[in-house]
Amino acid sequence: MYKKPKSRWDVAQKYESNWWKNNANFISDNYYKIVADNLRNMLKTPVRAECRIVEIGCGPIGIVTFLTECEHRYALDPLNDFFINESYFNKFRDSNVKYLTSKGEKLDFADNSFDICIMDNVLDHCENPDNVLSEIYRVLDDGYFYFTQNTYTFWGKFLRKFTELFMIDKGHPHTYTKNALKKQFKHLGFNVLEQTQTGYFSQWQRLIKSKRFYDKIQALLLIPRNKVTFFCKLNKC
Repeated sequence: MYKKPKSRWDVAQKYESNWWKNNANFISDNYYKIVADNLRNMLKTPVRAECRIVEIGCGPIGIVTFLTECEHRYALDPLNDFFINESYFNKFRDSNVKYLTSKGEKLDFADNSFDICIMDNVLDHCENPDNVLSEIYRVLDDGYFYFTQNTYTFWGKFLRKFTELFMIDKGHPHTYTKNALKKQFKHLGFNVLEQTQTGYFSQWQRLIKSKRFYDKIQALLLIPRNKVTFFCKLNKC
């Protein structure tokens, strides 16, 4: 019997769930706490209890989990049902957060429902990234967007587009440059207030020193990642 091939997104989600399952025992909540503090610092003012926050693609724990001063917190991920059944992750979760099984392409919230949106290194996993950003614009009030993404140079993006033909990196269907993201944010009406990055060279050093063959190939082909953080303000008026 003919079996319909899985979509590219299905392949990425399968890869993602396997990665989390194989690495569960190495995951801690330290990273999420650090990013939550970084967001607080960028906001300049304390997070109010009545603030409405949503995180798109929260993974097994989520940054929003540690913004405990806020009473209205939502954490969305299409793999949420999988994470619920992995008991190791449950000890990190907060019962006051509403964890939902949902994709960013279609958010089940009314317009202007949130004051803050968080998206941490998720966009390159999505089925339709443009739809995700449009939905974030729709549900976000005149508020803040905390966004991070691994980006590449123009050369790195070209090579990754080529390797995508062979689906070498199964978990990341999309590739971005920093400037392309900035242009897209500006087009949507997001004003970048603050920008930070890890830098390509530090990542290249890590790759070249790695014992993994795949990492060394990336270093030799000059396609290291640069993790960029954009802290944006949306003004719809």
